[in-house]
Formats: sequence, structure tokens, C-alpha cells
Amino acid sequence: MITLPDGIGATSATARMLDLGFIQDYVGGGSARIDRPGNRFEIDLTFPPMRGDDARVLVARLTRAKSGGLRVKYPLQGVGQGNPGSPVVNGTDSAGRTLKLRGLLPGYAAKEGYWLTLVSAGGQYFLHQVSALALADGSGLATLTVEPPLRVFPGDGWTVLLAKPMVEGLVTSAAQWGMPVGGRIQGLAVTLREKA
Repeated sequence: MITLPDGIGATSATARMLDLGFIQDYVGGGSARIDRPGNRFEIDLTFPPMRGDDARVLVARLTRAKSGGLRVKYPLQGVGQGNPGSPVVNGTDSAGRTLKLRGLLPGYAAKEGYWLTLVSAGGQYFLHQVSALALADGSGLATLTVEPPLRVFPGDGWTVLLAKPMVEGLVTSAAQWGMPVGGRIQGLAVTLREKA
């Protein structure tokens, strides 16, 4: 999995949830939402104009990420998510929209709209959003409600990144950039889609 050089990040991002569910219309009237597992995120990343070594290294990594995958910090838009402690999955019964954690700082508030990354034992990263306020109790335990539903059954002790969530996946677009002669590389952008 390719990561970006220290100090280099996207200047803008457009995120969207890829929804595998659909609306079923019935012949006699009425509709129903049919959920299907596997919803995940896709994000368009645009990087600042740059020149020299920074540009050379960034272009090389984004080019390699087309086949090797890419892992980047999820942009929090300047909104900190506090100090959660060292959260990990608590037990083996988290499923659906329920994620049980331990290792949180007592009293930590995982607020609606916070982002988190669930890291599997094999090192795959899964991005989720907290969909309801959850407070850690005096023992550092909390049960979070997340969206989209979990795509895996988390193992006990899997790491959860709350302070600095990450997103990883496949680069689905061609890395592209402008190269004015004697100027900075500009317009560098890619689309990153989480793996199923």
C-alpha cells in the first residue's frame, strides 16, 4: 500500500458513499429500500501545485498507487476529534452498525459525524462514520453506531483510528497533472475507492 510523503497532502477532496442498495418499486404501488452489504467510500483528491523533488516523488507514488493501492489521511476539514486514547475492538460480537470499543479515555465523546478507521489484523483499513453520539464509560468502554454497516466481522483487539482516520483503496482514475515548461506541476488529482 502506497503512502504519501510526509508534509504533502491534498488541498481539496470530494467524498461520496458508494451505495450498493436500491429502491424496489412494487407493481401495486409502494416502494421499499433494499439494503445490500458492501457500502463504502470513494474520494477525489486534488494536490497543490509544486515543483522539484516534492513534485517528482508525489507523481511517482501516485503512479505506483494505481497498481499498489493508496492510503491517505482522511481530511477532517480542520475539525479535531479529540484524544480518544488507544481504542481497539472489544470482543468479537461487533456487527452491522454496532462497533464495540475498549481502550478509550473515560468520558471521551465520539460525536455524530466523527470519522474512524477500523484496521484489520491483516492490515486492511475500513473507513466509517459515527452516526450517533457515544460516550466512553469510566472503564473506557463504548458502543458506537457507524455508517455504513461493517463490511467485516472485526476481531478482538483490532485497532481503531479515531484521532487521525485514514482511507485506503484502489486508485480508479489515471493520475493526471499539468506540466507548464519551467513551472510547477499542477492539477494533480486522483480518485481513490475503498476495496470491498
